[in-house]
Amino acid sequence: MEVRGQDPQLDQTLVAIRLAAIASRSSAPGTTSAPQSEPVSGSRGQLNDTVNTSTAATILGITDRAIRKSIAEKRLPATKIDGRYRINREDLATFQATATGATR
Repeated sequence: MEVRGQDPQLDQTLVAIRLAAIASRSSAPGTTSAPQSEPVSGSRGQLNDTVNTSTAATILGITDRAIRKSIAEKRLPATKIDGRYRINREDLATFQATATGATR
């Protein structure tokens, strides 16, 4: 039974659990695993619906620092997973529309 993509909150919870499991394995004493790049999945899971701050900055044509500042000022919603921000693509589009509308 495929449930991914049907409930965004469930997807986000499952991603958080998976990332926590990965983090706990990589922080175990004596491990020598190198940092891994962000997972790329063909499914319509939570990671496909979110972007990191660098990708968000590229999409909007602004700096990564400006994205993090907007998050800190609560103008751009984001979720922190394993110490890194994930921004929902819909929230990013809303933020872009708001910013574009403000400059007109």
